[in-house]
Amino acid sequence: MTARRKRNRWDRDWYTISLDTVRGWGILLTLIAAVVFGYFGLRAVEAHRMELAAGRALAECRLLVDQVEEIGAYQSFLQEFGEALSSLRSAEALYSRGEYSASLGTATRSRNLLESILDALGVRGESGEAQFILIRGDVEYRRGSQGEWRVARPRVLLRVGDFVRTADNGSAELMFFDGTLYTMRPGTLFVVNQASGLTSRFGDRVIDLHYGWLNLSTGFRGSEVSTPTALARVEQQTEASVSYDKARNESQFSTYRGSLNVEPKRGGVTRRVGALQQAVERGSGVSEVRPLPAQPTPTEPANNIEIDHTLQHKLQLAWDAVSGAKYYALQVSRNRLFSDNVIDVDKRTKTSATLAVLGEGTFLWRVAAIDADGRVGPWSRPQKFRVVDRGRRPDEEDSTPPLLSLDQVQSYGSIFIISGRTEPGASVTLNGELVTVEADGSFARTVQFTEEGWTTIVVRARDPRGNETVRHERVLVESL
Repeated sequence: MTARRKRNRWDRDWYTISLDTVRGWGILLTLIAAVVFGYFGLRAVEAHRMELAAGRALAECRLLVDQVEEIGAYQSFLQEFGEALSSLRSAEALYSRGEYSASLGTATRSRNLLESILDALGVRGESGEAQFILIRGDVEYRRGSQGEWRVARPRVLLRVGDFVRTADNGSAELMFFDGTLYTMRPGTLFVVNQASGLTSRFGDRVIDLHYGWLNLSTGFRGSEVSTPTALARVEQQTEASVSYDKARNESQFSTYRGSLNVEPKRGGVTRRVGALQQAVERGSGVSEVRPLPAQPTPTEPANNIEIDHTLQHKLQLAWDAVSGAKYYALQVSRNRLFSDNVIDVDKRTKTSATLAVLGEGTFLWRVAAIDADGRVGPWSRPQKFRVVDRGRRPDEEDSTPPLLSLDQVQSYGSIFIISGRTEPGASVTLNGELVTVEADGSFARTVQFTEEGWTTIVVRARDPRGNETVRHERVLVESL
């Protein structure tokens, strides 16, 4: 075949590109390069900024550690100081590996702990202020209206002008030095203020409740709680609750024992609220006092009962009927503040409830009566039960020692953090001193030794039947 085969246009080894095309590609490549360099440039700037921030935070922590050690009187804050040192060491290790963001977060936690210790040491001995006793969930405090929010810790003191708030999962117990005990429920904000014009029986501090719910129990002096609509002057030896609902602009004042007086802020009649009574203020005057249901009495099971869930899969809770009650509220929790409850219901018509017994742990339960108008009476005294797993037949004797596992001991010169886990319901001692064991069996304790050299830490776990497990940890005590 003599005809020359047509060359396919894709078989060419050269191409013609117009000048306009070249210019277009050049502009596009320039834009892409600018975006790429800008992205990595910003990343580099951000990394450098984070490195500087982490470095400053570490320097601040080291300075705070020096201040705490210089004061020296921090023996009652050994656990908090040990946690702060542990966080600082972790932050330093993260910084050395170039993990600046994580280092900054860990250093911030250490700084908050150290500042809390210094705050407490700095105001120790001042009268009329409050101290955190127990904390569950997210609880924060702030020094004055312009300060930074800090994580609340047990034994940290509150001054006049300090704010405290709880998140939806948070609760706290705190005590004034005059003996008044306050319990904050979830979703609460208040500020500690200076009272004025009060007789001595009401003390010299007032709680300004911005929103939420407070329970209080006064000692040999009264107390004062203010809401946006009313002022409550609580007499001595009184158990009561005060709440304020922002959405409804409603304040409630309930007395379970003793009495309080409610004074509306916009004028009107002052009401005296006696035992098992309630008054409401909605911005237009204090309502007539209404009765509250009485406190229920739990009848079963016996308090502190222990249940082996391998043998018993159900547990019945029961209580006496309360006159005038339409419903009952029932709560089961793993902590005595009854936050983050396992069971929380408020429409029970029966005076009993059956629980499915599934997991191990220590639990508290309580019940309150509710009348036809929705008024809630006082909670019953909390009752406790323990659920364990013996893994044995009824005719077998339990002679198995409890589980006792220890984490790696964290040492900071003469301070040591010992943590671990045992079985729920067991007690733990460290060198003969009782250690708090959580409902899931975990525990942690900070100890300090005064003499340098090698020493032995003895940890013992004992179950309710007397079986015991012992662990020995040899540690070196030295000065930092």
